[in-house]
Amino acid sequence: MEREAFALRISAYATAFFGVLGTSFGVWLDSEAILLDGLFNWISFAMALVSLRVARLVERPGDEEFPFGYAAFEPAVNTAKAFLILGVSIFALVNAIGTLLDGGRPLAAGWAVVYAVVAATGCFSTAAYQRRVARELASPLLDVDAKNWFVNGVISSTVGVAFGLAMLIDGTSLEAAVPYIDSSLVVLLVVLTVPIPVRMAVSGLAELVAFRPPAEDIEALMRALAETAHPEIDMFHVRANRVGRTMFVVVDARVDPNRRLQELEVVRQRVLDRARRDFPTLQLALLFHPELPQD
Repeated sequence: MEREAFALRISAYATAFFGVLGTSFGVWLDSEAILLDGLFNWISFAMALVSLRVARLVERPGDEEFPFGYAAFEPAVNTAKAFLILGVSIFALVNAIGTLLDGGRPLAAGWAVVYAVVAATGCFSTAAYQRRVARELASPLLDVDAKNWFVNGVISSTVGVAFGLAMLIDGTSLEAAVPYIDSSLVVLLVVLTVPIPVRMAVSGLAELVAFRPPAEDIEALMRALAETAHPEIDMFHVRANRVGRTMFVVVDARVDPNRRLQELEVVRQRVLDRARRDFPTLQLALLFHPELPQD
């Protein structure tokens, strides 16, 4: 979809900008927390470029090399992105703990707050836009991208709050804690945000190994089938899995064995048209049997 590709390009440009901004401020201010924020954006930039290619691939029909299409590329990209974020998070956590044990580091909190305000505003704005488009297009790529932008926004906001606190306690009886704020913040950020890439990885791996779709999707599909097929079809046996945005479904249906093939084809097309109103990328195989096959 052209609109999906446009949203992914917007994300790529934004991540490149915030990646440069974060790493520049991180190196300039010698801040591990800001540098971590910048690294997350560089990961997002690299994956956004890959996602642009995948968004075009999943629209293509199957071919000799990929007879069932390219849907599996979506969870593969999302899983890779999750593991990259996890890797950077673990590296940052180990480094921050080492810095804490060494006595912390000095902090220029004023400019760090300026960075945090700019970065948080940009991240949350981009997350809101990506989430809206993801819902309208039912795009897993944009949905994961929106979650990533939200995580970045939370990181930037936390940086701003922590460094604002550092400014408040500087020159007071608590100023001895200031050198520890930056690395302590990294530890806190990793602990708070690591469940998100973990869930992304688990979800992506589940799709890659063809787990059953959520129960609500199966129930919605069954309702669509029942609405359309009655009374021609009086029993269903549904097998389904979801890969990316595509749900693959095989339905065994019991029908009157005296029905003509042409009549059944009309039923099949009507069922498919109705089901695709709820699941636009549905791949459906409707198998007719005089009796329901036994498992």
